[in-house]
Amino acid sequence: MKVQVLLVSKPGPLRDALSDLIASLPNTAAPNIGDTGLLALKAMRQNRPQIVVIASTIAPDEAVELVHSIKQTDTPARCVVLAQSLPHAQHLAAAGADHVFYGDVSGRVLLITLGRMLNEVCAAQAQTGADKT
Repeated sequence: MKVQVLLVSKPGPLRDALSDLIASLPNTAAPNIGDTGLLALKAMRQNRPQIVVIASTIAPDEAVELVHSIKQTDTPARCVVLAQSLPHAQHLAAAGADHVFYGDVSGRVLLITLGRMLNEVCAAQAQTGADKT
């Protein structure tokens, strides 16, 4: 089963790079993309992604509210967020983000972090499947 990933980012080079990075991961479908927090919440209800990646192109308050909303759902997704500032990073962590990156972050670090999350999601899916049998 493919892991569903939602990418929340304004159009531009960062979104393109993140989309390519996510698509390169094993066991993932091409990411669904939302330009705003509101579109991301709509995509959450429709597609139920297991992982949400929020880029620093999303307004700080909107990103914090989005993480908070995601974590309040019945099946909260894991959230990776690229923060715009240290205070923003702290607010995102307080809202429940699983991983927050602030400042320069390499594609390699993001790849490792997302890879670990994918492994966790796949292990949880396998356990759920085993529990049903």
